[in-house]
Amino acid sequence: LARSNDCDRICDLIRQKFYQMQGLTLAINGSWGCGKSFLLKMIENKLNNEAVIFHYDCWANDYYEDPLIGIMSVIAQKLNKLEEKDAGNENSLKKCRESLTKIVSSFVESKCGVNVKDVLNAMASSGLAIASENFNPMLNFEEALEKIKTLLSEQDVFQAKKILFVVDELDRCLPEYAIKVLNRLHHICENSRFILVLAINREELLGSINLAYGRILIKDEFGERYLNRFIE
Repeated sequence: LARSNDCDRICDLIRQKFYQMQGLTLAINGSWGCGKSFLLKMIENKLNNEAVIFHYDCWANDYYEDPLIGIMSVIAQKLNKLEEKDAGNENSLKKCRESLTKIVSSFVESKCGVNVKDVLNAMASSGLAIASENFNPMLNFEEALEKIKTLLSEQDVFQAKKILFVVDELDRCLPEYAIKVLNRLHHICENSRFILVLAINREELLGSINLAYGRILIKDEFGERYLNRFIE
């Protein structure tokens, strides 16, 4: 289906932004089942050795009340895998992963009321265990965002590579959750060098936005203007 041409053009654009040390949010638009996920996988495979890639499946993680928890958990799991593969940067990756896990767990406890011991047990089963004394149950949303941006921007292990967020299945989520995901990703990537690639069904997403904000019967461009806040 000539997807390789699309993949090459998108990767060239991403590489240009990497070289310019600039952030970018772009969307791959298409109807359900047209092959957006397949194209995302092609992009990931092509840039795998040039960037640290975080793949976030919105539909697979929509059981989290706040998408930020799912996003940070996916990042922590990725760091855990990198730690196993990269012996040279093992210590740096471990520190980065442990720091992120603290943020995840503290945010879970403060926002969702989950007992920290339950979080610890869940983390331990995934190989992400840390000591309970490192938790800050008063960590708020703004602090969590600032900590994760600082962690990913300044960590030594990422200096030689770039960060690419790949987000799939956004249009399959419940309307309010999809909007939350957009906002959380925007907060993380705003004013950063991170590249964000979203796979969307534009018409469905616009419908969700208009519905969530009570604009479904109003013939204006509210949904378009709202999406323009996030996607360049």
